[in-house]
Amino acid sequence: FINTAVLGLYGRAYNPDENITLFADGVQTRFDIPSGFSMINRLEYRSSVKEKVIDSANSQWTAGTNVSTETVDQLKKRGKSNKLTIGSVTGGDVIAYKNITSIDISDYTHVEWWARASFTTTAADYKLLLDDTAGSVSAIELLSFPALTADTWTFCRESLVKADEDTAIISVGIEDDAGDNDSQTLWIDDIRAVHNDEAIWTPVSNRLWHIDKNN
Repeated sequence: FINTAVLGLYGRAYNPDENITLFADGVQTRFDIPSGFSMINRLEYRSSVKEKVIDSANSQWTAGTNVSTETVDQLKKRGKSNKLTIGSVTGGDVIAYKNITSIDISDYTHVEWWARASFTTTAADYKLLLDDTAGSVSAIELLSFPALTADTWTFCRESLVKADEDTAIISVGIEDDAGDNDSQTLWIDDIRAVHNDEAIWTPVSNRLWHIDKNN
């Protein structure tokens, strides 16, 4: 009777809401519940989405001034990742980039990627650049990184601002807007364009997840 009453309240006493900030990677199985929820009605996973790989980060990026890059097999999310060791740089510098075969992402809505830093950053310390010019010297898209917690992989997801101009992207890069994160390390992995409105969400059986009520 209590369960029936709770289900009956859903959509009446509670305002339905959704949150897509939790991203699984096939390894992590424990997540903090996002704030602002009074109850969890269902859990779904994105079983399909229109997507296009911009760069898998499996091959070494070109380093900027006072920066070194290398691919690594250990700290990664898929395949390999690119490790950027940052020396003394100035705010606004392109610290690394990768020239790619021209791709058209004008029919996509967001870019998603994984990032990790050896230090805690604030939001927009770094920007992901998408450019129709080699070397990411005049980026069309400047997508801000969220705040990164030290030594923790963070899933980044940003809307494309000028999607109609993204018809011939030939380079992807990273800009350091802070300029004060010297002698630090940044990892980047699996950069993809996705179409938010073409995602298919599939319910996860209640038998496959539970809430840790003690925490």
